Amino acid sequence: MPFVEHWEGGFVDDPRDPGGATKCGISLRFLRSLAPELGDVDGDGDIDGDDILAITPDKARELYRAHFWSPLGLDGIGIQMALPLFDTAVNMGIRRAVTICQQTVTDLGVPVAVDGVMGLRTREACLLVLRCRHREVGDRFCLQRLRHYSAIVASNPGLASFLRGWVNRTVALAEAVRKEVW
Repeated sequence: MPFVEHWEGGFVDDPRDPGGATKCGISLRFLRSLAPELGDVDGDGDIDGDDILAITPDKARELYRAHFWSPLGLDGIGIQMALPLFDTAVNMGIRRAVTICQQTVTDLGVPVAVDGVMGLRTREACLLVLRCRHREVGDRFCLQRLRHYSAIVASNPGLASFLRGWVNRTVALAEAVRKEVW
């Protein structure tokens, strides 16, 4: 999780960010998507900006594991796929991360349905690609991610101010995965 923690950092409340106030990568929109007892971090009976301010790095790690890492089953997948999948899930949501994963394994010669669901076939495709073409996984995954960011900005030019940061993070992700491979 150190890669994600590095890029998600501290508290940000940019009015242009659709996720709303964010701390340690946990957004207000995400907290509001959880059951009230999970999203009400400060325990005051509502889910608001104060809950974001109450997020600690340990709480963020707990939420990451429970709502991103574990649902994706990343303990059983090699780091070359687990790291980009996890970081993309935190950044874009699980469904988009799995869609990008499915596009990646299909591009690498193991076709699967691109449906955003981390089912048995997608998981098996990930494992097969990691056995046969592990050196290419990170770069291919990140290329798909960059394509998605381009599509976001094309359809919503108001988000163009975020593009440089998204690109920098994705390039750093590709480099981090390469270090794990070599």
